[in-house]
Amino acid sequence: KDHKTVRDVDGHIPIEDHFPTMAVQELEAVNARLRDELQQKEREMIDLEQEHYDQVKKLQWHVNEVKHAAEFDLEALRAETDARLRAEELRQDDLKAELRMAKEQLVSKEQALAQLQQELAQLHRAHQMCTKV
Repeated sequence: KDHKTVRDVDGHIPIEDHFPTMAVQELEAVNARLRDELQQKEREMIDLEQEHYDQVKKLQWHVNEVKHAAEFDLEALRAETDARLRAEELRQDDLKAELRMAKEQLVSKEQALAQLQQELAQLHRAHQMCTKV
């Protein structure tokens, strides 16, 4: 072959000049099959990405639900604890007031007792004086 090699518009040598027509058809068939497989893999990858995205969204929703429930439970527990603490403080205040009143009554009765003992001692002395005479 002494003719010049024909090139296409991009300057490439057409594939037909390198391979026989049968081989070109086989390569085109392989190329088409590989393109189909690639498209199938791309679709599978898109499906997997969507499935992953859906699972992540579902997980995020679940985490938020659990978080909100825990926050609600914690707030309820905090309110219950505060209420119990206030009730206990009021009960202690009541007990302190009762104790203070009991102490005041005790002091008052001790004073009354001391006064009665003095009166009794005076009566006892008066009685002794009366019996001596």
